[in-house]
Amino acid sequence: MGPQRTDDARLHELVRRIERVPDDAQAWLGLAAELAQYGDVRGELIRRWHAEHDFDRFVAAHARQIFDDAAGAIALSWHDDRPLILSWSMGTVAWITARLWTEPRATMPALQRLLARPVCQFVRGLRVAFLDGGWTSGFDELFRPAYAHNLRQLEIGAWHDRDETVPAPLDVDWGRLCLYRLPALQTLDLAGRFSIGGFASATLRHVRLHADNLVSADFLALGRWSVPALQRLDLHLGHSTASPGALDAWLASPGFGALRTLGIHDCAFPAQLIEALAHSPLLPKLRILILQNTDLDDASLALLAQFHDRFRHLEQLRLGEDAERTESLRVVGLPIQLADGSLVSPLP
Repeated sequence: MGPQRTDDARLHELVRRIERVPDDAQAWLGLAAELAQYGDVRGELIRRWHAEHDFDRFVAAHARQIFDDAAGAIALSWHDDRPLILSWSMGTVAWITARLWTEPRATMPALQRLLARPVCQFVRGLRVAFLDGGWTSGFDELFRPAYAHNLRQLEIGAWHDRDETVPAPLDVDWGRLCLYRLPALQTLDLAGRFSIGGFASATLRHVRLHADNLVSADFLALGRWSVPALQRLDLHLGHSTASPGALDAWLASPGFGALRTLGIHDCAFPAQLIEALAHSPLLPKLRILILQNTDLDDASLALLAQFHDRFRHLEQLRLGEDAERTESLRVVGLPIQLADGSLVSPLP
């Protein structure tokens, strides 16, 4: 890709400006000028992007300079089922989607090589979907290149266009990855069958966990998380189970100090959850509580009515119910937003 002066103070300052403010157009154009001096094709990529001048054609014509042959051939193929899909911004790769159910023996090494290329230095989002848990070999290596410290959003096993659940890899220490290798990560989305372990991140703002097999030990592990900047947590629970003590330990955790939105989806134990929430120190901190795709039986609604004073401070209480249950919901004594967006007012 041409010689680079990694000790150039001007180059480093521009990179730092872009890392701080990714949409700083002047910093990008300044970086393009610096790179062009050293024959780095990224300079022309950035210039053409901002000039809106034949960008796609230039990428296709210079693929061998931009990518290594294997990764470029996979990523630049125009088939809908290609395993690597790139999204560009500011003249560099901003998002990568890797579908590892398509020829994984070739796709994982190609993804590793792609992420190591300078054009991926400013990647902000990475989505990796596995067909099964058997293709985790080399997964940890994805987070070694320089791009990793800029990554803002990571989705693993979260390919929502497929019918079946796509398991996330089971042998990755997510806490260690987020704490040591992904220092800027703000959104984490995991889907599949996995266990929750120790977890710490000072930057995460939103976590989505799509898991249908959590047990009490996983909720106890949630209680040991340290995510002081986390503002939203969404748990899609499916067939998960939890003891009252495990729920209490999680909801009493001091590690969720900034949490303001809690979404519980597909919960099989709504009455148990509502009672635990009502007595938890977490509830007063929340502004939005979401209970969706969850069958709220009479016992659950009775508990909401019994403890309605403790939920009254919520700015939004969203229940995945339909309008047919309006009268039953009105007796809860709280304003409730339904799945269709309509609002159910409490009885006077």
